[in-house]
Amino acid sequence: WPLVAAAVGVTVPSSGAWLADLRAAAAQVQAAETTWLAAAAAIETVRLRAKEAVRTAPAAAVFDAILAGLQWPAPPAAA
Repeated sequence: WPLVAAAVGVTVPSSGAWLADLRAAAAQVQAAETTWLAAAAAIETVRLRAKEAVRTAPAAAVFDAILAGLQWPAPPAAA
């Protein structure tokens, strides 16, 4: 919890109520984790599909086309 507490007054406004502020910071961390977990899943989908496409490519010349065709998800918006 020390890293969560460090967010109080920086990314989470300090109300002076230490426990409430700590809970607010923890909620923000949890929300960010949920957002980035979804982003990581989308990235993993693209990565695994590309890996399979490369593995089954008929020739090395196709690799550049596979890589050029990758469409990575946009990063999540900052909270």
